[in-house]
Amino acid sequence: MTIDERAINLLKATFPDWSVATEDWFNADRAIEKLKPPFIVYILPTGGQMTKRNGRIHDHEDVSVAFLTHVPRGANGMDNIICYNRMKDAAQAFINAINADDFFFPVESWNYTTIYEELADITTGVLLTLTLHEMRGDC
Repeated sequence: MTIDERAINLLKATFPDWSVATEDWFNADRAIEKLKPPFIVYILPTGGQMTKRNGRIHDHEDVSVAFLTHVPRGANGMDNIICYNRMKDAAQAFINAINADDFFFPVESWNYTTIYEELADITTGVLLTLTLHEMRGDC
């Protein structure tokens, strides 16, 4: 199983009532306009690193995952803060799922950026960026 497959499966298992799309960032708008909120967009990876340790190749993939929900056009600051914090909580739940899974090394730090009404579908949320390190590697 690849890092992408495992991460997407964890997202679907952790958030069974959420819509999950796998897209590049440029096509995320079109993908979510057909889905029911809240949304998770697993952004196609842009890079990573491979290492060899004890005769095995280990992949370390840079991934981005957007946790988004609708807000009304021109939502006030408090509306956006409530949505943003709810999406940040979801991102933390995903990190907890990764850390409970024996496929990945535990994630101890990650970055996120806020998204406020930036997409065509008027969504607010967070874009989580992190590097996932597979634990076992291929022989």
